[in-house]
Amino acid sequence: MAAEITIDLVKTFPGRPPIRARMVYPVQASTVLILFGPSGSGKTTILRSVAGLEWPEEGTIRFVSRTWLDTAAGIRVPPQGRHIGYMAQDYALFPTYTVAGNIAYGLSHLSSADRAKRVAEMLELFHLRGLEQAKPRELSGGQQQRVALARAVAPRPLLLLLDEPLSALDVPTRLQLRDELRSLLKQLALPSIIVTHDWAEALTLGDIMAVIDAGRVLQVGTPIRGIQSASGCGRGPGRRRGDGRQGAGGLVG
Repeated sequence: MAAEITIDLVKTFPGRPPIRARMVYPVQASTVLILFGPSGSGKTTILRSVAGLEWPEEGTIRFVSRTWLDTAAGIRVPPQGRHIGYMAQDYALFPTYTVAGNIAYGLSHLSSADRAKRVAEMLELFHLRGLEQAKPRELSGGQQQRVALARAVAPRPLLLLLDEPLSALDVPTRLQLRDELRSLLKQLALPSIIVTHDWAEALTLGDIMAVIDAGRVLQVGTPIRGIQSASGCGRGPGRRRGDGRQGAGGLVG
């Protein structure tokens, strides 16, 4: 039987439509799932639920043979028990920590020697050599993104979760790092879930894409089919939301 990730949840918010998301998809060592949809569609809530940072009222979340959430059985594994790497949209770097200190934050379970070795590996992998003692305010946006990603990957998580990883960057940097991120994810051979509202990022980074709107998963399939589906709903490239006119850009979140 192929390894799978199951996400089946209900999450409610006052004054907003409930999120009712259900998807099951096969996962291999480097599978990247894209959660694609407009702002407010529920994609970040789904990501945070997988991370254990949101608690759905009902549902099940399973990763291969591990059950992280099963409300019917009373199973609610906390974030630290899920062995997940999580990168927030704003990177959430510790401003008073150095680059090395930020990367080492989740490595307290290692000995000093092993921790230093792991930090050195991350500095090399993410092209951060020479910046070990720099503080986040001294870094460019692209460098901050690399530090945040290195910190998420350093503990060797089972699953990597990235919330709009490129949205805080200027356009030239975003274009450069988009291809770099794809290459890194394949090199790491680490299953990942990425939230984005940008169709070009979805096509570049994803192996599988879930199209989400109004708290519901409309389709799960290849990114190109997902984009075609989103376009038909006025959510993808070539259309503006809510009408049939041609547009030049991607989805506006």
